[in-house]
Amino acid sequence: MALYEGQVLGCYAQRTGRLLPPRHLGRDLIALLAQCEKRLRTHIKALPNGHAAHARQLVEAHVNWEKEVRANYLTGHYLRVAQSECFACWEVPEVVRRQLARQQAPGWTGDILTIALVLPVTPCLRLLDKVSAYHHAPGRNATGHWVQMADAHVQACLCAGCLVVVVE
Repeated sequence: MALYEGQVLGCYAQRTGRLLPPRHLGRDLIALLAQCEKRLRTHIKALPNGHAAHARQLVEAHVNWEKEVRANYLTGHYLRVAQSECFACWEVPEVVRRQLARQQAPGWTGDILTIALVLPVTPCLRLLDKVSAYHHAPGRNATGHWVQMADAHVQACLCAGCLVVVVE
């Protein structure tokens, strides 16, 4: 729900969406994997004769590591959110989103709009220091690039079996 000077402005329905980092991160990770493979090849070529078993072990370890990185962090189109993370989003009116963005400016002295979220506790919500809030420009869907709100404007606490997140 959105609160302005203690008055409830509205309660908003939850919607589906996912959090995607900028697409260039995927390309950068693929380039990093290629660079690691190149360094491994250089290292193997520099090994003295008679170290074929060691070279095979290095190759096997690199192949397993690369498979793990690709499986855990990449899909065909975007980087995956870590399995320990949870994402939920709500559609709020444009005026609420703009006010929250204005409040992010340093030295804001105007009235404060507050958003309060009450979420059931799930296993991934064990660490309160990992709670982040993002805002997204309006559109037809909630998938895409979100902007993280400053941690100083986000507070979280456990209360009666629920996670309460307050964003100012």
